[in-house]
Amino acid sequence: MNSDQHRQLSQLAFVASGRDIEVGDRRSLPFTVEELRKLSGGESFVVARLDGGLTAEVWHLRAAGGAWTLKRARERCLVQNVDGETSFLNEIQRRADIGALKAQPGGRERFAGLVDTCWGSFREGLLLSPWIEGRGVGDWDEMRLVQLFALLEELVRAGLVEWDLCPGNLLDDGAIRMFDFGYM
Repeated sequence: MNSDQHRQLSQLAFVASGRDIEVGDRRSLPFTVEELRKLSGGESFVVARLDGGLTAEVWHLRAAGGAWTLKRARERCLVQNVDGETSFLNEIQRRADIGALKAQPGGRERFAGLVDTCWGSFREGLLLSPWIEGRGVGDWDEMRLVQLFALLEELVRAGLVEWDLCPGNLLDDGAIRMFDFGYM
């Protein structure tokens, strides 16, 4: 059995177990979990719903003087394979890994290009992070490539590989930022 098959079987067993994995601090949220779960788009704190997420609905929210990204897991992932079925779980698991990496000495600097997580729960199907005021990367210059490859190198050294380096998963706000870890 190769490492991908082992990961897939482990994640499917976790899904079947009924257990949850939670990252971040639920008490720090500017929203209730119920508000996030029942979000319809008409709420005063909704800025926009962003289309295109295969694993989750993505929302831009404003509250408590801040801007937020909400990922809410789709009832049925649009990617119809084992990795698609477990992509939201994988995202939460990798967010936990990234939080631990950032907590290490020098980790915040080494992994600054990875968005922070405010809170997320696999079973709730919710993930809240700070909104990144950036733009998609249209033109790759030397500086952007160096930033991206340095970040990817740090991830590999930590035992993580990002498999979904598509333009929709990278933003530039003066630095390259990664924010989608469903296929890491």
